[in-house]
Amino acid sequence: MNKKWYLYLISISFFFCCKNKENLALENSFAFEKTKVKIATVRKSSLSTLINSNGKLEAIKKVDLKFENEGIIQKINVHEGDMVMKGDVIAYQSSSHLISEMLKNKETLTKTKLNMEDILLGFGYSLKDSLVIPKETMNMVKSRSRLLEAENQIIQTRKQYLATKIVAPFSGVIANISAHEKELSSMSDKICSLIDSSKLFVTFFILEKELGMVSKGDLIEVFPVAMSKKYKGTIRHINPIVDNNGLILIKATIENKDKLLLHGMNVNVNIVKKINDVICIPKKALVDRQGKKIVFTYSKGKSKWNYVRLGYETSDSIIITKGININDTIITDGNINLAHDAEIEFIE
Repeated sequence: MNKKWYLYLISISFFFCCKNKENLALENSFAFEKTKVKIATVRKSSLSTLINSNGKLEAIKKVDLKFENEGIIQKINVHEGDMVMKGDVIAYQSSSHLISEMLKNKETLTKTKLNMEDILLGFGYSLKDSLVIPKETMNMVKSRSRLLEAENQIIQTRKQYLATKIVAPFSGVIANISAHEKELSSMSDKICSLIDSSKLFVTFFILEKELGMVSKGDLIEVFPVAMSKKYKGTIRHINPIVDNNGLILIKATIENKDKLLLHGMNVNVNIVKKINDVICIPKKALVDRQGKKIVFTYSKGKSKWNYVRLGYETSDSIIITKGININDTIITDGNINLAHDAEIEFIE
């Protein structure tokens, strides 16, 4: 019985001894297995950055047209979408009463001049002698004859007559007609809008961190949502305020040579800028360790991690402003679970 137990104990000991040797061999194989990585040498290069935003088109010249005085709208000469030239009559009010008043004013002026002639004769002059009549005498005669009053009345009536017409202050297209013929219109009532869409503002926002990439005079690409066309514009204004959402308003101008762009259109905006002589690496070389950005470099067969400061970026590349140097060898692949001072092996 004791002999059986003795053989059993020897078998168990032999089994665990072999198992330990297998585990030790496996551990040793893992201990000496090198991490396979891809590398690249840091060089100065250029980076083409892209800022994308959504925006709207706004007419640079847009005005709401109104009558200067209250009156009945006699005629509206335009429809929405009509092109008009500067000086064209857009609409006019009833003015028959003013025409009658102007005729009466002319009669009054004629009578006033006759009365003035009589007064001058009393001083030994006639209207033909106006150049030699003393200034004091002429002023007194005009006052007595009420000539200035009659002339002023003609001027005021003519102004009222001209105010019955709405004339286009510039060439453009008619929009938003909100009045009708034969209805009463006051000074505050808008008749229609006039829009000059030959040149438009493109208004859009950029992020606060993108401000350093944008300058007045930069070119932009504009893509209207309503059509598959590309237009080019130029940044004219950068609002010097960051709003509550961390955004900055930008205004650019765009030529509407084909007349297809409309006030209020939605557009996509691209700003493409090339930054030269910078350290630019692939984004996949960047690793996050506890909220800090790290780039691994290669030195003497081992990995070394380096805390870095980031600059501008694109979808696949990023500028490093601090942390690595020109001619450093960085690890671009196989770095996800890499540790500091790990032994590494290159792969193509």
